[in-house]
Amino acid sequence: MKGIKLSIVILLALLLSACKSSPTNETNFTTNNTSIFNDWLLRQTSGGIGGATMTIPEGTKLVLSMSVDSIYREYRNDTLVFQDGFTIRPAISIYSADSLSVIDFKTSKRFNFVVLHLMNDTLILADNMYDGYSYLYTRIKR
Repeated sequence: MKGIKLSIVILLALLLSACKSSPTNETNFTTNNTSIFNDWLLRQTSGGIGGATMTIPEGTKLVLSMSVDSIYREYRNDTLVFQDGFTIRPAISIYSADSLSVIDFKTSKRFNFVVLHLMNDTLILADNMYDGYSYLYTRIKR
């Protein structure tokens, strides 16, 4: 069963990366009329060795904030838990032979994230490593 879940996650990642979308403007990182520079609410994670999917429990608010001045912040229930500068650059990843947009942190030793999907109110990021996780976010409307 674990192998099936992992296969589904990998297949989903490959399908998403194979989809053609509007060209990315690397200056302000906007695709399909959606800017990555927003506040994003984490809805679901999936991956790891077992390929488990976890929906974020009600009452838990995990927010990713990416600002135009290149500051990446993570909040847990309105408390800042991580902050660092970041850059977005095209790079080869484990998800595609083509270049995908990768988020690199300036000072943290965290693994970088691959932007797998950015459209309308949905953002999917993934760890750029095998047995890593993918993260499904929805844009917080202000």
